[in-house]
Amino acid sequence: MRSFSDMFAAKMEELLERYPENTLIVFKGFAMPQVQQVLAHTRCILQEGEQVQDGYLQLSRIEDSFFDMVSAIGKGEASKLAIFEHLQALSEILPKVKTEKIVVVENNLLSPWAPSYLPYGDVLSFFDYLQSNSEPPNDTLKAISDFYTAVKLLPGEGALLLPNVPDDERIEVVPFWAGEIALEEPDLDTDLPQIEAGSLEDWTYSLQLTRGVASPALLLVSGGNLGSRQQAMVLAAEAFGVTLYADELELYRLKPVYDESQFLGVLRKYWGDQANFRQLLFYRDPDHSQDTECLSQGQVIAEIVDQCEAAKDGEAFSNIFITAPTGSGKSILFQIPAIYLAEKYGMVTIVVSPLIALMNDQVDQLQREHGVTMAACINSSMSIEERQQTISKV
Repeated sequence: MRSFSDMFAAKMEELLERYPENTLIVFKGFAMPQVQQVLAHTRCILQEGEQVQDGYLQLSRIEDSFFDMVSAIGKGEASKLAIFEHLQALSEILPKVKTEKIVVVENNLLSPWAPSYLPYGDVLSFFDYLQSNSEPPNDTLKAISDFYTAVKLLPGEGALLLPNVPDDERIEVVPFWAGEIALEEPDLDTDLPQIEAGSLEDWTYSLQLTRGVASPALLLVSGGNLGSRQQAMVLAAEAFGVTLYADELELYRLKPVYDESQFLGVLRKYWGDQANFRQLLFYRDPDHSQDTECLSQGQVIAEIVDQCEAAKDGEAFSNIFITAPTGSGKSILFQIPAIYLAEKYGMVTIVVSPLIALMNDQVDQLQREHGVTMAACINSSMSIEERQQTISKV
């Protein structure tokens, strides 16, 4: 079986033959070895030179070389090669670049993301900068922000970057991985690694495929329908001589069964002897469909407490995000866990509320109607000294 480098080299020559005249062929989202293959090709608009140092792409060098790239594109009628960062560096003057067509060959394993070609420390600095909502503090981050708009951090110091995409009517995007897929039926008892579509494991596996590394796995997809990126994963794995099975996520997902009765006592202690948990309507899998299911408030509370206890014990836990309309019963979903955890473990719950009036109303209601003792209430109008004094009382 050919190596990925050989496959990629053959693909470059095939594209140069398919687009023989005045076309700029741009490769987007490939691993560094393939980037260097493009840079080393005699048809590349900017030869390797100092674009790569110590295995990392030098973005400032590319930005400073836009004149050389424009000049190379204008020489002769033959098609030229480039990496996506070359196209980005030309974005402001792209309408004036003399080429009839721009073909972006996308690594659709990672679309719309691309592998990071930067030192991991720079990636982390860029990630922190994106959270700050300020101007880039140095030239390195300024250069990175000219090329990328977001970061996806992966386990093991892996990272993906979301490239800025130039706007030009001549651009045509074609997938690198294309063809018919033939899925094999997996054994439900298989011990293959299971990868849920859209998870961090999914993106990590796709990054490994991008680097030409493949191993058998079971891809779990909601509804069993493969998206375009998952189809590319199957095609790439097949090209590397391994089988990537795919099946319905629902067949393998074990729904936890929670005992909400332990929280019913808290509810009736503070909300009255006749109080019961209400049924709420939630999206079953909001990332993939609008199908809904009913869950009781008690089940949601049990899940929240379960994750809090896992965090307390130093075990793996998940954050929980709940959105629901006004009046649907969201408040009790944090109030009962707060009471339960305080009574059982002496734990403190911090509630962040967007409105001071709402905050005060909830505190007053818990104290007046339900007899719940609140340790402290901090609002944004307090001075630093007042907040410190309030916190010290908790």
